Amino acid sequence: MIVQLFLLATLASSYNLPRWSNPSGSVLRQLRPNVYVAEREFYPSVPLLKKTDVGGKMAVLKLSSTGGLLVHSSVELTPALKSVLLRTS
Repeated sequence: MIVQLFLLATLASSYNLPRWSNPSGSVLRQLRPNVYVAEREFYPSVPLLKKTDVGGKMAVLKLSSTGGLLVHSSVELTPALKSVLLRTS
């Protein structure tokens, strides 16, 4: 049930399309209980890599002590991602 809640694969936004950097096409994917990942396209500004999707990831841990979220290496906070994160905490 929890996995179904967080595997939102709406194709309305380009970051949700399944690609190399986000193979599931999900907004936030559950890896284990209380451990989630958000995967996005990322094109660095380095001249030789400007057209290369190297991918960007954000780890989200739900803290059992407070129910809050610990977010590491965040990606862009889009309305869809914010909505899912608010439901997670």
